[in-house]
Amino acid sequence: MEKEPKGQASGLWRVIPSARVLVFVLYALLAASVLVTLTGVPMLELAVREGRLPRAVLMAAPALLGLFIALFATYRYLSVRAGRYQGGRALAQVTLMLIVLTLLLPQPMARWRSAGLVRPVGLARALIAPDPEQRALAAELARYRPRPEALQYVPQLIERLDDSAPEVRRQAHDSLVALAGGQDAGGVGEGVAERWRRYWIGLGLNLKLP
Repeated sequence: MEKEPKGQASGLWRVIPSARVLVFVLYALLAASVLVTLTGVPMLELAVREGRLPRAVLMAAPALLGLFIALFATYRYLSVRAGRYQGGRALAQVTLMLIVLTLLLPQPMARWRSAGLVRPVGLARALIAPDPEQRALAAELARYRPRPEALQYVPQLIERLDDSAPEVRRQAHDSLVALAGGQDAGGVGEGVAERWRRYWIGLGLNLKLP
């Protein structure tokens, strides 16, 4: 096999616009993967269980690590082709990283599978609970649920606009505004609940006027 001309190897090296920038990106990806693994997983898992984020985010850490390995392997390959690094060492480094990724993958995969089996706790009962704090909390959580689920609570949120507890009324109002895209269709004063009902009926939601 003929040896590749030295000029051609140098040309391959020039496909990397800036080695320093690539190294910075590599270390940033590695740091992000470690940070998500050590500190972000509990928060992401909670958000997924509450329905605020898709369960795919639970694979963020191994995905970042996998991207790091892919870019690092490319960087080392170009370095070897340019004659700036030993092929054996580069292969050993990439192999070790792949082993680490393989060892770390089962745990996030287990979280991803279990998240698909967990359903968020329903809020219907909490919205009519005797405890006003529980009603207020449920009214607040409603706006953080996925929109199709949150819309199911609109009738109860409208009812809570006449709740005896001010905090329950405030949270119900804020959730309705959030679900309406920031529009306060009910306004203030008399007939707030009726205006909200007419608003949602106008959007096609199945509600009954009093």
